[in-house]
Amino acid sequence: MNYLQLYFIQSVKAEEMNLDSSLDAMIKRVNDIKASINQFLWKLDHEHETLNWPSVLDSFALLSSQLCTLQKLLTNEKTAQLKNYVFVPLHLQPDRDMELEVCDVFRITKMTTLPYYKLIVMATQ
Repeated sequence: MNYLQLYFIQSVKAEEMNLDSSLDAMIKRVNDIKASINQFLWKLDHEHETLNWPSVLDSFALLSSQLCTLQKLLTNEKTAQLKNYVFVPLHLQPDRDMELEVCDVFRITKMTTLPYYKLIVMATQ
């Protein structure tokens, strides 16, 4: 192997590691946002009689700060640029996702058939 091939292999590995760490950080932030939304919806459903306005404002402030953190993560220069990658659906699942329907208490009925996606890395020059 010559030096150019070795450099190319190392840069591809570094890019893959950057992508993996970026996706892990994004998934963590999105899961935090998802948990906060679920907690807020639970509070609205079960504590609506005793719910006070400062508590609602605290929940919105938490969601707002989490969304700002996610936005900063996405615009960070160290985060992998996802526009250089293509997401291709592997197959569509025509069956209804009962877990999703139960999770959102049958609020979303039209978005229960979601495709499975695969990340394809495109060579950019």
